[in-house]
Amino acid sequence: MDMVIAASLVTSGLMIGGAAIASGLGVSRVGASLIDGVARQPHMADKLQVKAFLMAGTLDAIPMIAVGIGVMLLFANPYL
Repeated sequence: MDMVIAASLVTSGLMIGGAAIASGLGVSRVGASLIDGVARQPHMADKLQVKAFLMAGTLDAIPMIAVGIGVMLLFANPYL
């Protein structure tokens, strides 16, 4: 029983932390690509910015799901 609780704590921590790190790297990559694209074609700045915001929003949705699953493992553990 204690091993299940310990494994759930470690798993939820890794899940939440990994999702946060991966999302941060993804959003920074989108931002760098936006700056690069606007520097190359300044007249396309509006269209590129809209697409970059949509992609950043999509990238931020994945950690929300990971946080939800991690919180479920912490407080409403189905394995207990």
